[in-house]
Amino acid sequence: MNAIAPLQVELFVDDLAASIDFYTRIAGFVIDDKQPDGYTALSNGPVRISLNKHASLPSDHPIYVANGERPGRGVEFVLKVAHLNSLYAHVKAQGWPIRDELVRRPWGAEDFRLQDPDGYYWRFTTPA
Repeated sequence: MNAIAPLQVELFVDDLAASIDFYTRIAGFVIDDKQPDGYTALSNGPVRISLNKHASLPSDHPIYVANGERPGRGVEFVLKVAHLNSLYAHVKAQGWPIRDELVRRPWGAEDFRLQDPDGYYWRFTTPA
């Protein structure tokens, strides 16, 4: 069986500037590459996220959601972080809305959850 390399996620967003702000200022990613068309690659350790504008896709692309749905419906991105309390305090200090406050879960992990400007759902966690 082939080994799988670290996962890279490409998110298609409505407001590229707002998304870049979220992933750099709130989630601590750094910009690795930014193309003239707006495509932006970011990383934080081994995690790589690419951002691109919805407008870059053809109108029949399967990523488009039905009326009333939000992007990322049914998906939760989970990032394990070394200093969860520090990140939580940073997010709060930046004024970003926390979807689910920092708690210890029944399975022993601590986490908090938030959504990016397009509604993508992120869980930041560390084993307790």
